[in-house]
Amino acid sequence: MGTDATQLLAALKEEREKFEKADTAVMQGYVDALIECGEYPKEVNPRMKATHLSMVEGWGAYWHQWKGKLECPTCGADFRDLVNGPPGKREISIYSRARDRTVAQRCPDCKHEWAV
Repeated sequence: MGTDATQLLAALKEEREKFEKADTAVMQGYVDALIECGEYPKEVNPRMKATHLSMVEGWGAYWHQWKGKLECPTCGADFRDLVNGPPGKREISIYSRARDRTVAQRCPDCKHEWAV
């Protein structure tokens, strides 16, 4: 990632963090520049029915980068969703209604679970 992209991402992040006071036209300008410089992919997977701007609004300026564990600690399976792209990952979240949060993750291949 070049310096220009680094600065654009930082500016986009800052604008997004204004929440309801954020200027969507300004954000779209940053998004367009990030697509043009090659930092963002040219298109978002059409099955996701999302735009670049909606991905930024929902996931943040760094939505295009995978975060967290990228492979199973037991079998080494790749968790990246290579069909839909970032931020999608393949590991399965185990949710506790009683605790109202995700309490563990499970590998879709070997079924190994670990606490989060």
